[in-house]
Amino acid sequence: MNNLPTTVEIAYWIVSIIAMIIGPISAVQIQKLLERNRSSYKRKEDIFKELMATRGSILSKEHVEALNRIEIEFGSSKKYKNVIEAWKVYFDHLCQKTDGEASQVQWNNTRFDLHTELLYQMSTSLNYKFDKLAIKRNVYLPEYFAQTEKEQVTSMLAEQKIYQPENRVELEKYLKKSAALEEKIKSLERKWFSLF
Repeated sequence: MNNLPTTVEIAYWIVSIIAMIIGPISAVQIQKLLERNRSSYKRKEDIFKELMATRGSILSKEHVEALNRIEIEFGSSKKYKNVIEAWKVYFDHLCQKTDGEASQVQWNNTRFDLHTELLYQMSTSLNYKFDKLAIKRNVYLPEYFAQTEKEQVTSMLAEQKIYQPENRVELEKYLKKSAALEEKIKSLERKWFSLF
């Protein structure tokens, strides 16, 4: 009787040893892959949640930052192609300038629809069950916040108007008067403090 292992037994041992070595390595690699996918999904979800939470306040810092992260987080996969397309159309619209109140109203209506489409595409790609009507209407925005945002926009538009070339002369006159007044105040302060 021969006690030497057969070729099949040797092959079995070799396969067993390889499996013992490769098994844990494979498990770690699979775990890393799953964690990367989970992390990527979470970042996308965070952007979506931020945009949904701030959709009534599109000028907020958080909303703008979330918009600027869309291309970074959603741009690497074909699964999110519709999100990127909706983002590109929305971004292009945001970069357009308008003249006059009527065109501003039309611009705002289009912006609102494109923003809704972007959020809808994001919700669909992330497996949320929102319809476009819910995205448009189901938002709470206290009157104070809406009024503050409106005042900010009005202030920015007025500031832009001041710096237009046709208003440059008036601005320079105002700045000269302001500088002269400031110098007069400083002179009076020096006289006042010199008395003590």
